[in-house]
Amino acid sequence: MKANSMYFDKDSRESMYKFIRLLNEMSYDGNALLYNDIHIKPEDCDSFTVEWVQIPWTHDYGGEFKYVDEDQVVTTMVDLPDGTFEYAVDPDRFLADWLKEHPGYVQDNWGRWVLAKD
Repeated sequence: MKANSMYFDKDSRESMYKFIRLLNEMSYDGNALLYNDIHIKPEDCDSFTVEWVQIPWTHDYGGEFKYVDEDQVVTTMVDLPDGTFEYAVDPDRFLADWLKEHPGYVQDNWGRWVLAKD
């Protein structure tokens, strides 16, 4: 799930406040199965970017915003074709490098990794 994002320039500040209020109210709607996890980031020229994700109250799926400190890094678990996994900062590059070191794997019509038949 990717985060939603909306940019507000300095002239649309009131619209931004209304939008954030709407996101908050949606989280507590009587029938709400999802809540909005919101991140507000100042940009240049007195503008803001509002980012949000909708997450189920049950936490069955979905991400969340977490602060990453300067001595931390975000990684992704990469499932490798041989059934193992590794954590990587750049999963696409890691997989490409792994495939160079472990030739012979191809994806079948369903996207599963298999050893190529000679």
